[in-house]
Amino acid sequence: MPSYLSLLKIQIKRTLRVPMVPIFSIIFPLIIMFSFLNGSTDSLSASYQKDGIKLVSGLNLVIILVITMANIPASIITAKASNLLKKLKFSEINIPVYLSSVFVANFLFMLLASAITWTIAIWHFNLEISVKNVVFYIFPVLCVYTFFFFVGVIIANFCSNIEQNQSVIIPVYFLSLLLSGVFIPFSVLPVKIREFLTEYNPVYYFNSLLQINHFTFSDFLHSQFLITLLVLLLLIFTLKLKFKYE
Repeated sequence: MPSYLSLLKIQIKRTLRVPMVPIFSIIFPLIIMFSFLNGSTDSLSASYQKDGIKLVSGLNLVIILVITMANIPASIITAKASNLLKKLKFSEINIPVYLSSVFVANFLFMLLASAITWTIAIWHFNLEISVKNVVFYIFPVLCVYTFFFFVGVIIANFCSNIEQNQSVIIPVYFLSLLLSGVFIPFSVLPVKIREFLTEYNPVYYFNSLLQINHFTFSDFLHSQFLITLLVLLLLIFTLKLKFKYE
């Protein structure tokens, strides 16, 4: 346990030392909120509440993507380059334990960034969110984070260096943002394209899952969730079979 806690502490410190992570997971969401939300008497209107919650939920997806697409793969590739993963073969801390420390450390930071975003949205911009929804919000957040965590690990696993990683991560990151509907509403698209993207697009489903006031556990019975779960199991199985130590 002491060794694991030490490893967890190292991962947390590493996350805090990467400038891109706090900038795009904390500062960027705040800039967007202060640009598009006003917190005035208009905040009492139903449309303001709906649009505001949709915006902040989308920003939480951005936070998850920044951490899982930028920080986690870079952390793993750095560990590969320094031969840390090879050394773990002969250590009491094996690869699953190492990956769990990366998972937990980044998840804690993601929760902190999300908590800051929602706290300011509630107290400064007057978004109305029930305590029950805040408590249950951990479930969709954990679901979305877990999926993109393994996507990030898979990408890092098949990249030999940071340059290769960035050439893959950047297109995947921006494509995920486009497919989420956070910044480009699908309502402006032709009907057929809009229907396809809302029905068969997992990233849009994740964005919908993160709508804090609309989440119900029945969302986990949706066909898109079951398909996503199968893809996640496939990613884990692929890692187990073809994990690269260098």
